[in-house]
Amino acid sequence: MMVYPYVNLNTDIAYWISADMFNNFIDQEDFIGNRAQVNVVDGYLESWFYENSDRIYFILPTITIVDGRTQFINGRHRLSVLLKTMVTLPVSFSESAQSYVHSYSLEQIDMSQKMELPNYCIYNELP
Repeated sequence: MMVYPYVNLNTDIAYWISADMFNNFIDQEDFIGNRAQVNVVDGYLESWFYENSDRIYFILPTITIVDGRTQFINGRHRLSVLLKTMVTLPVSFSESAQSYVHSYSLEQIDMSQKMELPNYCIYNELP
């Protein structure tokens, strides 16, 4: 499925992050914590997408930094779905996380280019 990346705020910046780096860089306690995604369906929620001018956008999961630790603003379930098949994950970082992110060599996502996501069904509600 080819879609354009979309960030929630114009101050958020989108990056590609490897699954390995995700497991080391992202606070796994915040990612999983009490919200363990026990039954992750191979599918997307309709609310994860945005359509404008015949373009379909995928709203990227957003991460911020609080007290030196990563925290999700949204998108835990989205990433659980993508982690099943993608080696490199699209995420956005909040403005407050930018100085932290710059200490790593992450590739910024070109927001004007389509990106490929796994071909899953889109549901109003996940089964």
